[in-house]
Amino acid sequence: MGRNLPRRRAGVNRSALRAAADAAIMRAMLRFLLPLTLLAIPAHAAEDDRGPRGFFVASGGGFVAGTARDQDGVDADPFYGNGGHLRVGEEALPGLTLGLWFGGGGGAGGDEYTAGIGGFALQVGWRAFADLVLTGGLGVGGGSLTPEVDDGPAGEAGGALFQLGIAYEFKLTGGAHDGFGVAPAVTWLIAPDYVRSPERLTAFIIGIEGFWYAGR
Repeated sequence: MGRNLPRRRAGVNRSALRAAADAAIMRAMLRFLLPLTLLAIPAHAAEDDRGPRGFFVASGGGFVAGTARDQDGVDADPFYGNGGHLRVGEEALPGLTLGLWFGGGGGAGGDEYTAGIGGFALQVGWRAFADLVLTGGLGVGGGSLTPEVDDGPAGEAGGALFQLGIAYEFKLTGGAHDGFGVAPAVTWLIAPDYVRSPERLTAFIIGIEGFWYAGR
């Protein structure tokens, strides 16, 4: 009984800390999204100022290379596998897109464990050059480590999900601002650790994305 009591207390503290961290994340998301919403309002109020590409949908997949830290705070061997994503949104202003991103990936860390990471995010995109698109997102997600051997890495990460990406678009059909195309793309996902919750997963997804712009 004497050994179990501290463990129960630690579990309660860990849950409380994770709940407080999730609440802080949601507040940060609201602070992040409010300026973007206000920025998008003039685009809908003045039709001539809206981005010429309009609504878009994009999806892709590729090879995953990831890193993981388990519930004991020990860095595991890298994991490799595959993953994919779907994103939808609108070019609210010329060069600036607002939308939603859904995706994730997973793989195996040798013979010791399997891992997965994923979720959804509110995403902002910026056309830095004519065909080079940078994206960033903040959302909710997580990941898990499942041991395949007795002493393999284990743990779960949940809460915030951060997404960064870069893609270079090649148009295949349509005009200057509409039609289909493909883009080599790299996405970086991060499911961060919290105080007294050391699990952390990251993943790079390297692959091809197909996209379609409706145009205006």
